Amino acid sequence: MADLVGVNLLRGIARGTAVELDGGGRLVTGQEMAGQVLAVIAPHDVSVTRDRPDGEASANVWPGQIGAVDLMGDRVRVRVDGTPTITAEVTPAAVDALNLDVGGQLWASTLPSAIHPYSP
Repeated sequence: MADLVGVNLLRGIARGTAVELDGGGRLVTGQEMAGQVLAVIAPHDVSVTRDRPDGEASANVWPGQIGAVDLMGDRVRVRVDGTPTITAEVTPAAVDALNLDVGGQLWASTLPSAIHPYSP
């Protein structure tokens, strides 16, 4: 369902601003919650880089492999297979700059404020 509406939908258990994800991985959100949650992250809020990012987004950084690169008009969806698997949305210029067509390791990151947790 999440793929159909174009968002990342991750399930886990929230304790404060931390969410331990089902299947492994962890998120830090900008909102405190407790118990089961669904975390929604828009692909345009996910950054991808070849090197591990630092700074403000370093609370939510995951290594992974390029799983898919799909052209969607003026934007490109990049699936990063890792823990968690997450989809980012980048420009065609970013595909060239990051050499995404050759595959390999990427780092995905997002700001805590870009993660929207909801009770299921």
